[in-house]
This record gives sequence, C-alpha cells and structure tokens, in this order.
Amino acid sequence: MRCQMVYFQQELDVAGKITSFSLNNSWTQGYFYDVKVKMCNTDVYQLSSHFADNYGGNAPTTVLTEPVMLVGSGQYETWYPFECSAPFCYYNTGNLLIEFTWNGDNGHDVDFYTTENGGGGAVWTDSDTASNGTPSNTFMYARVGFVPFRLQGNLLSPVGRELWPGGTSRIISWTVAPKDFDHGRLLLSTDGGGTFSIVLDASVPPSETTRTITVPTVNSASCRAKFQAMDSSGEIAFEDISDSNFTVDSQNPSAPSLVYPPSGGAINVTSVVSRWHRASDNLSGVASYTVQVAYDSAFGAMVDTARCADTTYTHDLPADTSFYWRVRATDRCGNVGMWSQTWKFEIDVQTPEVPSLLEPAAGQWFRSSTVQFHWSPVSFRAPTLSAVRYIIQLDTVQSIRPLYTDTTAVVYDTFSSLPEHRYWWRVRAYDLAGNQGAFSAIQGFGIDMTGPLIPTLVYPPHLGGISTDTTSLIWRASHDSTSGTELYHVQLAHDSSFADTIDLSPGPTLPDTSVVANLPSMTDYYWRARARDTAGNWCNWSLVRQFTCGVGVAESPNKLPRVAHMECQPNPSSGRTVVKLALPSPTAASVAVYDAVGVKVAALWNGRVPAGLHSFNWNARAPSGRALGPGVYYVRVSTGQWTRVTSVRVVR
Repeated sequence: MRCQMVYFQQELDVAGKITSFSLNNSWTQGYFYDVKVKMCNTDVYQLSSHFADNYGGNAPTTVLTEPVMLVGSGQYETWYPFECSAPFCYYNTGNLLIEFTWNGDNGHDVDFYTTENGGGGAVWTDSDTASNGTPSNTFMYARVGFVPFRLQGNLLSPVGRELWPGGTSRIISWTVAPKDFDHGRLLLSTDGGGTFSIVLDASVPPSETTRTITVPTVNSASCRAKFQAMDSSGEIAFEDISDSNFTVDSQNPSAPSLVYPPSGGAINVTSVVSRWHRASDNLSGVASYTVQVAYDSAFGAMVDTARCADTTYTHDLPADTSFYWRVRATDRCGNVGMWSQTWKFEIDVQTPEVPSLLEPAAGQWFRSSTVQFHWSPVSFRAPTLSAVRYIIQLDTVQSIRPLYTDTTAVVYDTFSSLPEHRYWWRVRAYDLAGNQGAFSAIQGFGIDMTGPLIPTLVYPPHLGGISTDTTSLIWRASHDSTSGTELYHVQLAHDSSFADTIDLSPGPTLPDTSVVANLPSMTDYYWRARARDTAGNWCNWSLVRQFTCGVGVAESPNKLPRVAHMECQPNPSSGRTVVKLALPSPTAASVAVYDAVGVKVAALWNGRVPAGLHSFNWNARAPSGRALGPGVYYVRVSTGQWTRVTSVRVVR
C-alpha cells in the first residue's frame, strides 16, 4: 500500500519539549496509535517511501502508544488534544519524522498539530496523510520541517564594560531552556566576537548555570564570552554571546615618576604635598595610587601610607627629620604596578645661627681690587638637618642695598675687580630647606690703589737762607680722596741725590706737616717729602728744595749783609712776634702772615725797603683786631728776586 508524505515548514519562537498533539478530523471517525518521532537531516524531497530508511538505521522514538483517541464525529470538524506519553525535544534540526497508524473510515483529511510546552502552535497541518479512500489500519508517516529556532537561554555575565584582571578567578553565569543537552562550553573572544579562539571551559554539566573560571592573561578591551550547549553528537544545540564588550587587563600599570619633594631635597614645612607624574595604563586606566612615607629606605618604619585617586597627597610629618617616600599605581582591573624610585628628603624648620665676620677686619684697607672674605662657620644643630649655605652682601653705603651679592657653600668668598672705594659687608646663613638666619653685623673696609697727591714744600724757601741752626721744615698737607693721608716721609741731605741723608727728629715719617731740624750753620741743604695714605700707597717725592743754614741778621749795622735773610723772634710766640729782615741791596718787598690753610691774616709791609736790617712787628691779631687762635702761622717776605717763608707757632 502506498504511503503518503507531506511537508510543512514553521519557524518556532520557543524551543523546548513537544508535550502534546492536537488532531483535527472532519466527517471521519477513527483512531491514531503507535505514534513515533525521530530527528533526521534528510531533505524533505529526498525522503524514502520506506519510513525506516529515513532514520538512517536508527530506531525511532515512540512517543504515543495505543489506544490513543477516538477522533471525529462524522458530522462536523473537531479538534482533539492529547498528551504525549514521552515528551520529546526539538533543537536545531530542519527535519522531524513522525510515524503513526491510522484506523478509521475512509474520509476527509487528517490534520496534525503540535503543542509546545502547553502554549500551542501549529507545526504542520493539512497533511493529507489519510484521504478519502484510504483503508483502515494504514501505516503512515509524515515529515515536519523546522527553521532553526532562536537561542534559548541568556548569558548573564560578564556584561559590557566589566573589568577583569588576567590570572584571577571570575564567575560566568547563564540561564538555559531546556536543559536537556549533553554538556556546555565557555569560550572567550578578544576581537569583539569575531572569533572565539580561547576555550575557558569545555565540559560544563547541563545542571550548572554558573562557572568559576581563571581569566586568561590577555590584554583586550574588546572581549566577549560565549556559552554553547552541545548535544551528544557534538552539535551545537544553542548558544549565547555577551551583548557588549568587556575588558581583560593582564598588564600592570607603569611605575609613576616622582616630582616633589625632590630626591635629596629639604623643605621647611611639616605639611608636605607629595606630587608625582601619572602612571600609564593603556587598557583599563589607573584607578588609584598608593603613596608611602617611612623613616627608612626599606619602609619598615612606616610614617604614613595612603591611597588617592589624584597625583598629589598631603602628609603631616614630624619636623627636623629625614624621610623616604615612593608611589605605585593600581589600575581599574586591580592590577598593581611596581613601586616608583625611592626618594629621600628632609624637613628642616630650624633657623641657622648668625656668622661672625673675620676678614676683612673693620677699617682695613687694601691696595688690590681683589678681596677675600672670611667668616666663622655656622655649626650644624643636628646631623640630619640640611646643609648650610651663605649669602654675602657688599655695598658702598653702610645701609647696604646691596650692590654686590653672592652665595657660597663655604665660609669664604672672593670678589674681584672692585673699584677704589670704601665698602661695607655682611653675611647670613641659610639652609637647603629655605630657612634664613639673621645677618651678621655690618663691617667696613676700603680699597685704595692710588697714592695721595705730592706734597708742596713751604719752608725753608728754595735757595733761601735761615739765620739759625734750628729750623722748621714745613709743607702743605697732601690730599687723598679715598683712604686719606696717614703720614709723611721727609728726607734731608747734603747732596741733591740724597746719598748722604741727615737723620731728623722725631724721625723720617711724620703724621704732621712740619718737623724741626737742628742743623750746622753755614751749610747748604737739600730736602724733599712724600705722603702715604691709609691703605699704604706712597706718592712720588716732591720737588727738591735747597736752602742755606746759618745766615744771621745780627751783623754790624754799618756792614751790609752778604745775602738776604729773614727770621721771626720769639718763636714760639705768646702774641707778639718781630719779623727781622736783612737785605744786601734795596728792593721792593711785601711782608705778610698766613694761616695754616693759606689765608692771609695780616699785611705787615708792602713797598720799597732799603738795604740793611729791618724789623716788622706782628701782634697775632687779624685786621679786625680779633686775637688769632694758637697754631702755626707763616710769615712770607717776597721781593722781585726771591721769596722767604718761615713759620711762627703761636701759643696762648
């Protein structure tokens, strides 16, 4: 007897077990029994008319046995649902073969429906498996075709944007329906789901919906997980992929580089703001930093440890102590980077002591433009505190603006190319933490590299004669604008080359501008003077002056003097002095008195004077009649041929 096959294709929205059938018979009455089903991959148009051949030699599964159900009333169309004695599952297959036996009247078509999980839905219909004229007890079969169903079940974790560190344990969870599969597989993709080359677990029991896996040590921000349900033949029953990318980060962040406090540095505050550069992490990014401060480089004696999200952190630390510090980064996956370099710094809040100035000494003068300075060292108050440095200031005014400044780590310094001037200087100490001590006292010194002006000789006059063997050598004060004239050097000799010098009393170097010499009479003499300033610079010698000693005025009045001569008596004087003048020939002459700075204080004569001896009185008064003060005054006699000057000391 010829068996008929029909095919109907239906896309199923829900995967699961077929638990019931619904049969429709119109105008026909009969029974269905011995219903059997079997999965196969045979194309519908290649099915054999021999039912067993379509199973590939495998026996079908019986899902319904006789008696089944009476269907049809013979009067109108009726639907008859019934339960399968052994519910069966369908998966990703395109073919479902159904075998059954029909016992009933010849009549209208029999329609075959299925119900999935009690929800209802046609799988195939209008089968034409039993049509008019088909005998009873006919063995028949039919094929139902399916479009592969959508995945049944959901991968719950990981979700998108999760961060997994490589090498750690993580839980993957899912839901499945149905659970009738042989085993499950968990896979990992690092390219956003393009390929799943990494097997996380190849043998997951069907009863489990979570699995703890070891995260592979890969680095990707485009990871996705996949769960596959496999049947006993190794075919995929269904699968699900995580809906968005998550990150697996197996790489530690880089070590930060430290900024402040600097290595070997010192600061003078106890609230220390540590700073460092950001660490790099190309995948998950840096989440936090751990900063540590300790008393020792091994970080066994910890002072402070903290976690922070930024690249700065403030520590409150003890004063006047040394510390070590370091930082490391942790990324958002929890990977911990290496420690940075360890830097040492110190907190020093103590102020250095005040130095004492040593050289140049107060009031010291130099004849060089290069001056070396020296001061006492500031002692270290504790071995852990920062080293001391010094600031030296130099100026030409005592208030010190300053004009010159220098810093040094030693207790001496040198300034070069300093011009001639009077200077003031001071020093103060500071340490590397920035603490500055008070300035030392201000101390003055000077630089004078030029000698004073050459003195001008006053008395005895050049080529003149004096009447006594005791005379005063007088010169004008020599000027020195920098350090000032300190003393004079006077030389007296019998010859103009000064090879035969005569000792003077009190000596050849004098602080004053005159000296008394006891000289033999009737002898020619030569003399000169020079000045030295406070810095020790000598000027050149003055012009050489010549005079004759022993020319008197006490000769006979009837005998004219051989040479012109003048003298003052008494000298010193208490207020009245007689100026005696001897002239070998008549001449015009002026006689005047000058004070020590060259101001004329009296005019005794101005006119023609005959040859012979003459006397002029001076009462030590000014033209106004005011008595002049004590001191040295100079009497000057001048003719057209010569000039004589002698000093008179007035005492009161």
